Formats: sequence, structure tokens, C-alpha cells
Amino acid sequence: MIVFCLLVMVGRRYVAFAVLPADVNPESGQTLEQITEQAAERLREILQARLAQRSLPLLIRGIVLSLVATLAFAAFVWLFVRVERVVLRRLAATTGRAPGQKGLVTHVSRYAVQLGWRLASGFAWIFALFTGYLWLTFVLSQFPYTRPWGRVLGQQLLTRTSSLALGMVNALPGLATVALILLIAHAFVRMLNTLFESLERGALTVAWLQADTVHATRRIVNVVIWLFAVVVAYPYIPGSESPAFKGISVLVGLMISLGSAGLLNQLMSGLALAYSRAMKAGEYVRVGDVEGVVTQLGLLSTKIRTMGQEEVTVPNAVVVAAKTTNYSRLAERDGGVVTTSVTIGYDAPW
Repeated sequence: MIVFCLLVMVGRRYVAFAVLPADVNPESGQTLEQITEQAAERLREILQARLAQRSLPLLIRGIVLSLVATLAFAAFVWLFVRVERVVLRRLAATTGRAPGQKGLVTHVSRYAVQLGWRLASGFAWIFALFTGYLWLTFVLSQFPYTRPWGRVLGQQLLTRTSSLALGMVNALPGLATVALILLIAHAFVRMLNTLFESLERGALTVAWLQADTVHATRRIVNVVIWLFAVVVAYPYIPGSESPAFKGISVLVGLMISLGSAGLLNQLMSGLALAYSRAMKAGEYVRVGDVEGVVTQLGLLSTKIRTMGQEEVTVPNAVVVAAKTTNYSRLAERDGGVVTTSVTIGYDAPW
């Protein structure tokens, strides 16, 4: 039985090892020659690294370059810390209370500056960590023994950077599509808002839409348009097909479903109140035990100012379920009727 094999030799006299046909994995799709070439290349790298470890000039060169890189990195860290302290002191002096400046403006500006500083500081620290990663990769690559580690770090950095850049490039068409969909939705909303404003002013009339319900109808139409735009744009959002994105979407949907039962009840009651036209702002009404002038009809509640100058907030669900008496609706056209009870004592003369 004849067995063919390939020998890997060091020089022309020493045989390092032999590669047999049994060493080839049939599922890999590689030939015996390719496997032998890869093994020889690895052996060549090992021998070169072994020789480089014994080379004093290469060792001195690696030490010098590592010291220079370390000093440069230390100088960068020192400069970074100094700049951070100087900028922080100047921001603290700038956001101090100025003479005659209101407290709210001072606090808002201070928090805005602090937020901007924290964001800038976060990006700066990320850049510092990236610089430290480069320094470590460079130092490890200067010595034969640690050169494979430096090569792995460099390959990881190159792979991550290229993957991130490629992902950003691939995400651009999807982001452009999402932006286009949102711009179209925004244009429709602005066009319809102009139409609804004309209906509210009375410049335009529609038989099937009352002036009192124009505001509520505009809100419903705007919400429907934006929801439709979000549904259409969802598949084009980068990462929307990933399991993490889908898991977060399911979690958010579940939280909204569990926590918005009462909110949806109030919203639907507000819509029912608006389309029933039972009351409007400025009218004198009685809702249950509350009597006064309606000051606001909101999505979630109705505000009524009583005769004692008390503002009572009534949830819309309560308003819809309670008996509502409007004293101003017919009084504007036919006049009002005031009813009262009169009692006469027994000792009053005839």
C-alpha cells in the first residue's frame, strides 16, 4: 500500500513533519497542498519570531519605540486632564448667577451647560480609551513574543471599525427612506392643519363637521397620520430586524398596553365629550355635584370654575358617566330662566 504525503523541511537537511492525506478535513474543501502550505507558513513565522527574540538590535528598537509611545500617551492623558479641569472651571464661572438675572433662567442655563459638558466629556473619554487601545496595540507589536497579541488587537480594531463603517453606510438608504416618509407625513399634517384652522375660524364650512368638533378631529387625524407613518417607516429603521430590537419593541408595547388602560379610557371619554357637544369653554354647566363655568376641555379632564372661585378638575370618564346640565346653551338664544324656592313663615301677615 503506497501512501502519498508532503514533507515540510527546515533548510535542505532537516525534516520538520509530514502532512498525510488523513490530515485533510473533507468538509473544509481544502487540498493536501493547501494544508501543507498553511502549516509551513506557521512554522516559518515561529522560526522567524524565535530568531527575532535573540536579536538585540530588534529588542532595543522595540524598547525605544515603546518608551516613546508611552511618553506620548502619558503626555496626551496629562493634557486631556488639564484641559478638562480648565474648561470645567470656566463653565462653573460662566454659569454663576448674574446680577438681575432670574433664577429660573439661571438654573436652566446651568443644567443645559452641565448636560453639554457631560456629553462632551463622555465623547472625550471614549476617544481617550481608543487612544489607549492604540497605544497597547503598538507596544505589543514591537516585541516578537507579544507580537501575535498586538496583531490580534489590531485585527479586532480593524474588524470592528470596518464593520461599524459598513453598517453606517448600509444604514444610510434606510435612514433616508425613514426621513422621506416622515417629511411626507409632516407635509400632510401641515396641509390638513391649515384646512382645520380655516374651519375653526369659520372661513370654511363643511356640512358634516361642526365647529366645536374641529379641534378634536384635527388631533385624531394628526395621530392617525403619524401612526401610519411610523408603521410604514418601521421596516426601514436600521436594526429593526434584529432580535434585540424586536424584544424591546415587544416590551414597550406590553408596558404601554398594561399601563395605558386608564389613559385610553380618559382619551376615549374626552373624544365622546367633544363629539357629543354637551359643553364648551365659557358655558355655565352642572356636572354631578359640580356647578360652574367651563374653563378648559382637555383630552383627559375638564376644568370647571365654581362660583367660589375654585377650579375643579373632573376626569372625562366621570363627565361622560354623570348627568350634565348646560345652563348657557339655550340661554344665548331664548334667554335664561332662574328658578328658586320661596318659603313664607307662619307669622307673616297677609
